[in-house]
Amino acid sequence: YDVILVDSTDYSTAISLFSHEFYNKLSKMLTKYGIMVFNNMSVPWEVKEFKSTKKNLEKIYKFASPFQVFQPSYSSGHY
Repeated sequence: YDVILVDSTDYSTAISLFSHEFYNKLSKMLTKYGIMVFNNMSVPWEVKEFKSTKKNLEKIYKFASPFQVFQPSYSSGHY
């Protein structure tokens, strides 16, 4: 695939979707220049989990960069 989008639930209820094994499986499904994008968790509220996820991604992918999207549907405006 050229693009894989993962819209999983929160970290605590879908821990297997944040594992090294899961990311590794996805990486094998991507083309040479493919990208994988997923929602992780809110950086300000779950710093420890966010750092752990980023560390796992850096072991598998050449580039692992977080970005934040502001969503008006959330009461805080971001997630």
